[in-house]
Amino acid sequence: MVKKIIISLLICLFLFVTNVHSQSTYDFSTSASLSYGTGGFGIWNTQANITIDGVEYILTSGGNGSFVNSATGGVSNGKCLKKDGSGGDSFTLKRADGQPFQFYSIWVSHQSMNSYSTSYTLPPWYTLSATGNSFTDKDMTAMTPGTNWNNYTSSSRSISAGTDGVAVTAVQINFQAILYYSIDDIKVGPPVVGSTSPTATIVLADNALTIGETSLVTITFSEAVTGFTIADLTIANGTLSAVSSSDGGITWTATFTPTAGITDATNVITLANTGVTNAAGNAGTGTTDSNNYTIDTQRPTATIVVADNALTIGETSLVTITFSEAVTGFTIADLTIANGTLSAVSSSDGGITWTATFTPTAGITDATNFITLANAGVADAAGNAGSGTTDSNNYSIDTSRPTATIVVADNALRIGETSLVTITFSEVVTGFTNGDLTIVNGTLSAVSSSDGGITWTATLTPTANITDASNLITLANTGVSDSAGNAGSGTTDSNNYGIDTLIPIVASVSVPANGKYVGGENLEFTIIFNKEVKVITAGGIPQIQITIGGMIRQANYVSGSETSSLLFRYTIQPGDLDSDGITIGPLQANNGILSDIAGNNAILTLNNVAPTTNVLIDATITPTITFENSIKTYGDANFDLVATSNSQGTISYAVISGGTGAVTLSGANNKTVALESAGTVTIRATQIADGIYASGSKDITITIAPKSITVTAVAESKTYGDADPALTYTFAPALVTGDSFNGSLTRSPGENIGRYAINQGTLALSSNYTLTYVDADLTIGKKTITVTAAAKSKTYGEADPTLTYTFTPALVTGDSFNGSLTRSSGENIGAYAINQNTLALNGNYTLTYVDADFTIGTKTITVTAAAKSKTYGDADPALTYTFVPALVTGDSFNGSLTRSSGENIGTYAINQNTLALNGNYTLTYVDADFTIGTKTITVTAAAKSKTYGDADPALTYTFAPALVTGDSFNGSLTRSSGENVGTYAINHGTLGLSSNYTLTYVGADLTIGAKTIAVTAAAKSKTYGDADPALTYTFAPALVTGDSFNG
Repeated sequence: MVKKIIISLLICLFLFVTNVHSQSTYDFSTSASLSYGTGGFGIWNTQANITIDGVEYILTSGGNGSFVNSATGGVSNGKCLKKDGSGGDSFTLKRADGQPFQFYSIWVSHQSMNSYSTSYTLPPWYTLSATGNSFTDKDMTAMTPGTNWNNYTSSSRSISAGTDGVAVTAVQINFQAILYYSIDDIKVGPPVVGSTSPTATIVLADNALTIGETSLVTITFSEAVTGFTIADLTIANGTLSAVSSSDGGITWTATFTPTAGITDATNVITLANTGVTNAAGNAGTGTTDSNNYTIDTQRPTATIVVADNALTIGETSLVTITFSEAVTGFTIADLTIANGTLSAVSSSDGGITWTATFTPTAGITDATNFITLANAGVADAAGNAGSGTTDSNNYSIDTSRPTATIVVADNALRIGETSLVTITFSEVVTGFTNGDLTIVNGTLSAVSSSDGGITWTATLTPTANITDASNLITLANTGVSDSAGNAGSGTTDSNNYGIDTLIPIVASVSVPANGKYVGGENLEFTIIFNKEVKVITAGGIPQIQITIGGMIRQANYVSGSETSSLLFRYTIQPGDLDSDGITIGPLQANNGILSDIAGNNAILTLNNVAPTTNVLIDATITPTITFENSIKTYGDANFDLVATSNSQGTISYAVISGGTGAVTLSGANNKTVALESAGTVTIRATQIADGIYASGSKDITITIAPKSITVTAVAESKTYGDADPALTYTFAPALVTGDSFNGSLTRSPGENIGRYAINQGTLALSSNYTLTYVDADLTIGKKTITVTAAAKSKTYGEADPTLTYTFTPALVTGDSFNGSLTRSSGENIGAYAINQNTLALNGNYTLTYVDADFTIGTKTITVTAAAKSKTYGDADPALTYTFVPALVTGDSFNGSLTRSSGENIGTYAINQNTLALNGNYTLTYVDADFTIGTKTITVTAAAKSKTYGDADPALTYTFAPALVTGDSFNGSLTRSSGENVGTYAINHGTLGLSSNYTLTYVGADLTIGAKTIAVTAAAKSKTYGDADPALTYTFAPALVTGDSFNG
């Protein structure tokens, strides 16, 4: 019986030790710490932080409204966490550090809406799901039927995962339609320690990788693990980014990048499982391989061979393109072909070797040519495109036939000339002889080349006695070939050349018709040549000599150049006389040039001259007297009459009629004239006849014009009221001796200021004069008065003082000022001109105004800043001020005060900044201070506990209100020393803030609880009558070092 009891005790103790789960319940007897979290938008407290057995947990709300700590509605002590909802809502429970935990149960109560809308009329009223485990729970209780929105169902229950709980990383509860819900009795604990090792699977999402591709790699463990890094993986033909997990260490991901330039169909990623450990500290065993993946990151390459690398006219070549592997997508569009075309490419071996036929472009000579492949246009079976370009071997092309130009250097050949002929080919040729040339109107010496066969020369000699303007040398190009054997084609003509080897001679001479010719008539002669003759007269005019009555005369060239008929002309001169016919002498060039168009000089011998015995000349002279009318002016000096005659005979003069004027003639042949009075006189000039010239006469008129005298009045002036000055004048030119003026000037009447014309009046001369009068004015001027304005001033905003002035000299008795001064408009500070405005005198005065300024001075305003203060972290209050005296109506301040920068505690000057008035004020600023005081923070230590012998938990705290953004605590809490069971104060320690804060500390306790030791007695036995054996036992867990059993 004793044995059975001992065995049962051992079994119970074993079960107690191995199955006990460390779980704790949070019943909200300590309020949760509430905050906006990440979803509260600064409006709602959507996050609640709680501490369970030294571990911080976070409750996060997903709907509208705030968490509140409630003193009623809970299941255990009445306290709970409550949330008002609106429609659908949810909350999530997880550890603050994201680590897994064991979830046992949570109590939830609610009030749900049954018929708020058609969306909320069916169960469940909540759904629970767990991240990291497949555990779910729903309340499928049907809601109470209803038809309007205020039909509610209230319910509560403890949602349990069973006595053993479930390992999770988060628990989420979603509500269907909720008005509010409450949370209480949260039961959680550390993950249950197991004895199995973690296992894994590795999956590459893309198991066929090519150039540019990567693949997601997912490593999924059977449970959460730690210690996993990329160092635990062996990666075939590639690299892997750092592994990471977002679910607490179960699922890990990374990105695989294959190695470039690799083709391998068998690859795996291998995990050394021993590198990872589960929450129980159990390491994995062995290795795990991923699924197989293939890699093809090699790009296809190519070679291009042109079989015939020297192509001429009529030739083609096979082109072979060989790839490093079979490719697709290859077309002729991927090729760039220099100086030719390529037939379509084709392959007979599955896409490795491709061929085509290359045809060179006609008319090309190029020694450097390639066919270039754009490798990117082809892809291998894995879809990898080629890269860059590939060139073929070089090939030369000569499909140009030789061509030529022929230049005759002298393109106008005349007697005795030859010309160099140059035949230039486009390239070196062979086979060229004179037999390949056709020469018009001439002969060509043998062709020869001194540069290897490109340039050939010969001499052209024109045929004699030929005139031909159109001549060519023609080459038959087919007679020559280039070095590639390409023959020329067609023919090539030289430039045109003219030939003139015919000498011009006189064929005949035509003469004037028979008859008698008188003075002034023309004798015309035509010389006819055997061809066109060009006449150049730059050096002299060609002439034909003729004899008239024994006198040699010259008929000059007139026209006909570049024709075969040249016209010569002689005009009969007075005195020419020939009664038995003129004679024609030689043709003379007279330093001119007579040649044909080609430049061959003409032979000037006259041939076949027509008879001239009946070409007679009679040019008797009629005398001509030249005598011109004359215009004189009364008073001019005596002058001689001048008449001339072509006979050079003596001329005498006489007055024919007296007219209206009078003159006296005297001296030899009465040629001297004295003028007596203005008018007209007719005088005749007479020449008597002699043996050669006939007698003749000519009358002229002498006009004696009156002498023009210009009288200019002298301008005069006086001041208003003075007597008139004498009226005078000047005149020009001087009068004839003995003549004088009669009469006097006058002026227009009037005594007021202004201009009065000075008139000719009775001033006059005799009829031998024309008098031109230039008038002037007598000016009566104004009296000048100078008015000087008096300077004035005022302060901005005051009324204007009266504007006054002084003046000099005194006014004329009875005269006075009218009108008044004014100033420029404006009431702002500054100087304003005092203007003449309407101040004036009557028209007999000139008023000179000397201005002055009206000055408006600034108004002084004193601004006094108001002292301000705030608590550190608060927003600045508005900066205000007072001022005296009052501003002018309508004026106001602009700008604002500012303070010295800084947000730490202390005193900051309040500065004038941009605060200002308009320019009409002088602003005096009296500053003040802006004071920032410390912010008070209350720090509340969190009560902590541990089991005797365990390490201290982390000492944590809450604080309120929140710190200013960017600020944080420094230092840490401490506790009173001691490791025995009992209560130890948690002290402020070194925990602190910056000097911007006043820190108030609320302490708490660290409680050390007794450590539970299970003692198991060892079963003993003895034989009846023997002494008892020693009674022994085992215990667990181990005692704290230094402790021992007693008794």
